[in-house]
Amino acid sequence: MADQGNGARRRSARAIEMDKILGELDRSGLRMTEFARQRRIPVSTLQWWRSVSRRRAQSSNEGRRRQRRAERASFVEVAVPWNSGGAEARENAGAFEVVLGRGRMVRVPVDFDPAVLAQLIRTLDATC
Repeated sequence: MADQGNGARRRSARAIEMDKILGELDRSGLRMTEFARQRRIPVSTLQWWRSVSRRRAQSSNEGRRRQRRAERASFVEVAVPWNSGGAEARENAGAFEVVLGRGRMVRVPVDFDPAVLAQLIRTLDATC
């Protein structure tokens, strides 16, 4: 696959052709071995391209799930009682702790930039 410069990948002619053939296999109702015999295609070739197709679909689905989570993310105004809680509360008064999924936590200063924090969270979701 060739990189299109924006991180997206262009699929090869062979990949497009094999997706078409796999679609025909699915619509045929035949077992893979019979379909392969009729088309004179090695069964192993169909199996390999089927696995490639499934991995691509899973990757695409994961990307969409990440995007939906990022779109649902929002900021909530929080009132912090600065003068209560004792010494420990006063020590942490200059930061918030944001607990994310999978046990991740981000410590954020009081004067944080919401856009920068949102970008950081998207980046963490994409890489962790």
